[in-house]
Amino acid sequence: METILRDGREQSCLIVGAAAEGLCRDPEVAARVEATTSSLEDALTEMIAAAQTGGELSDARDARGLARFVMTTMHGLRVMGAINPDRRYLMSVAEAALCGLN
Repeated sequence: METILRDGREQSCLIVGAAAEGLCRDPEVAARVEATTSSLEDALTEMIAAAQTGGELSDARDARGLARFVMTTMHGLRVMGAINPDRRYLMSVAEAALCGLN
């Protein structure tokens, strides 16, 4: 959250920016964005699965699906942080997303 608030309108996530600006039409850029996104999804899936195994999160939902939810929320927060870098606004979204994990 601090990075989103600090960057505000000055910078946005490279992945979000590339997708939003249509840079993914370039096959090389598209491949890099997809690889980065896939790596992030895999890392989040592993973390969520470990939390489920350890009893920190319910295992009623698929870890991969939850990872995609978290990743999409993170990218959305980046976009909204560039539009409206208001801490309370962004934290309300983050808190709602965290509730969605259990």
